[in-house]
Amino acid sequence: REQIRQTALGLRQIGLERGDAVILWDDNSAEWIIACLAVIRAGGRIVPLDVQVDRTSLERIIGNCTPHCILTGARRLERLDELSCDTPRVLLLERDGEVGERLWDLSAEGELPELAEEDEAALFYTSGTTGPPKGVPLTHGNLIFQVNRILRTGLTRADDRLLLPPPLHHVYPFVMGMLLPLAAQIPVILPQAVTGPQILRALQEGRATVVCGVPRLHRALHDTILERLAERGAPVVRLFRQL
Repeated sequence: REQIRQTALGLRQIGLERGDAVILWDDNSAEWIIACLAVIRAGGRIVPLDVQVDRTSLERIIGNCTPHCILTGARRLERLDELSCDTPRVLLLERDGEVGERLWDLSAEGELPELAEEDEAALFYTSGTTGPPKGVPLTHGNLIFQVNRILRTGLTRADDRLLLPPPLHHVYPFVMGMLLPLAAQIPVILPQAVTGPQILRALQEGRATVVCGVPRLHRALHDTILERLAERGAPVVRLFRQL
């Protein structure tokens, strides 16, 4: 909470105003979550983007939302330099490094604004099945409503530990994988990569009890388990299915 507050104050110091868009373009990490919530707390609109977004879509999104700044990793600076459009100030999410300006080095002074439910908190770009990506805004009220309704279902337990493999630029993991566990005060486990071995490692080492994912992810996990059982012979597979 303190890191989010300090970072939000830093963003205000560099001119982030209420309602300004901020692009967040990086892989899942603790820094991603802190940066995201700092932008929202500062009164801005977070614009999470897929790390694999193509150049044309990225240029179109920048032109559409006119971001105040871009929060990203150093390895994406080269892709930003290749854009034909004007890019805003770029702040890096790495904690240390010799290139670029880091988000964490901003001076934290001043006051944070009072926010209302009707203020926009996030802008998600989705292309659907056809056409260029279109921005879908969500207000503070939208997000609070979703989280509160889910909490009232009793879906999570106090001793749960949630594994979060999906990228946070999608609304589902953004709400179910980030906001919900924080509101429920349960840990979030981030795998080092979205690969079978790393997900299984995170499941085991993080002692996960809940997995936030889409059907394809759960199917991949299920198939991996069956493949390992098959290596032990047909009797083991039959016993597993019976159990």
